[in-house]
Amino acid sequence: MSDKTKLNIKRFILMLMGNVFIGMGVAFIKMSLLGNDPCSALTIAFSAAIHQKLSIGLIIFNCFYFLIELIWGRKYIGLGTFFNWTCVGFVCDWFTELLNITPVTFGLKFVLMLAGGLVISLGAALYQTSNEGIAPYDSIAIILSEHLPIHYFWCRMITDSLCALGAFFLGGPLG
Repeated sequence: MSDKTKLNIKRFILMLMGNVFIGMGVAFIKMSLLGNDPCSALTIAFSAAIHQKLSIGLIIFNCFYFLIELIWGRKYIGLGTFFNWTCVGFVCDWFTELLNITPVTFGLKFVLMLAGGLVISLGAALYQTSNEGIAPYDSIAIILSEHLPIHYFWCRMITDSLCALGAFFLGGPLG
């Protein structure tokens, strides 16, 4: 096996593990009942509104985000884009159903939230290190900053604020 093939396999495994950890972390935070990140909160609220699991809502939203990425940010698309698009929601649903935790004390809620944050951080590090493409939602702020005279920080604030606002109006898990 060539060195390049070994590197591609390693990058694929990192990307896959990263997406699994991200999905697991979102599930932990979702189960903590202390609120999710804006994008997840919107997706959770939307999924509940259409009486579907998170995975279905995430695929629907990612179709919209991917269309933007396809038109204006094609260079950010990679194999990891599609795995993030399709796998994170199913992993989250699977861990949520597998663990089926409903915390009753703040201590357990805090532990779940903390574990979720750590697991998502590990997942994001693995996923981003693989350099196999950018998640559809995460590409939006980058694309906006490239096409508008606005710094990336503010573009991300805008996209996250819009998601938080949508989640609020749909009764999503903001905290």
